[in-house]
Amino acid sequence: MNRWQLAGWCAFDFANSSFTTIVVTVHFGPWFTQQLASSGRDAALSPDSTWALANAAGTLLSAVLATPLGALADERAWRKALLFATVFVCCTATVLLAEANTLAPTLLLFTLALCAFLLSENAISSFLPSLAAPSELGRISGLGWAVGYAGGLLALLSVSSAAAAGDMPRVLRIAALFFAVTALPALLLLREPPRSTQRKESLWAWFTRERVRFQDTFAFLLALFAFQAGVAVVLTMAAVYAQAEVGLNAEDLTLLFLLLQGSAAMGSLGFGWLQDRLGLLRALSSSLVVWLLAIVGCTASRDAHVFFVGATLAGLGMGATQSSGRAVIAFLAPPRREATWFGLWGCAGKGAALLGLLVFALLRCALDLRLSLACCALFFVAGLLLLARVDLRRGHVAANGTTGATA
Repeated sequence: MNRWQLAGWCAFDFANSSFTTIVVTVHFGPWFTQQLASSGRDAALSPDSTWALANAAGTLLSAVLATPLGALADERAWRKALLFATVFVCCTATVLLAEANTLAPTLLLFTLALCAFLLSENAISSFLPSLAAPSELGRISGLGWAVGYAGGLLALLSVSSAAAAGDMPRVLRIAALFFAVTALPALLLLREPPRSTQRKESLWAWFTRERVRFQDTFAFLLALFAFQAGVAVVLTMAAVYAQAEVGLNAEDLTLLFLLLQGSAAMGSLGFGWLQDRLGLLRALSSSLVVWLLAIVGCTASRDAHVFFVGATLAGLGMGATQSSGRAVIAFLAPPRREATWFGLWGCAGKGAALLGLLVFALLRCALDLRLSLACCALFFVAGLLLLARVDLRRGHVAANGTTGATA
């Protein structure tokens, strides 16, 4: 294991957490919905449904691009180029978002920034199999996510004064600068893996030819598709729900997400350790149970203390689920096809997020916010059931042609 490359890899998780924490979750999302609500516009969609659909647009674009870009990165040895491009686009769009003052350009720039951010997650994750042995994937993936949550905490603190003053343009500029500067170690230290020797063919031809051989990969992606739909809804709507249903103010939201980031880091490290000892699927299934408990806790009562307990569980589940999912794909990825596999991972995860957000928007047409969020627990139930169909050892053998690794 090259420690410098590992440090650079973890640094990127530290860097990109600034965008998801500040822009997607804590500050820009609630500000966006409040601005729409206070504008008094007469529209069919509620402000939180508009925010969910804005996230869905960026997620859809990233899902469409994820696998083709991953395959191209493998074929041309362009993984680092893809990483740089996604950082540049995300940071530039975020800076421009600070200058937008009408709805249309705001939606367009946010969609572009979110798409680039999501694609950057696929690109950085594709380096994981070259940095860790199969028996260490859970621990290393968990370490990366834990460092990422620490980055989210620091990014949140870095914008606290601007957020308290209600200066959203300044908040967005700081978020973009934080991401750009702290991503530099990854761009400088990571080495480009060898290019793929896979024969050139369309993705559909490849899928048709390989769907039986890699049946466990696709079975896992289906399970991931189910539970990631629920994760996407909770992460996107958490701050909106906390304000609208629990009555948290801006200071309470900052405290809430400090708690979320801290518990998520603990979940990443703790479940990362468990993954390498109990098995990747057992740890992942346990994390989905934690998610179910979290949703029950957050939606069963409007009491702030009960909500904070549920939010702590959600943080643990978030860290565990994210680190486990990435480790499973790294375990199943064939050599020199890692970017393609993580493209498939990104396509499934982002497609799931799209489904979850669209379902949530439809639920909001018939139910209140609390019940709509509670219904999304069914996504995690479906994920648990589908995980039972996955045989990781068989999938690893299919990818590598060996029997030495365990799942």
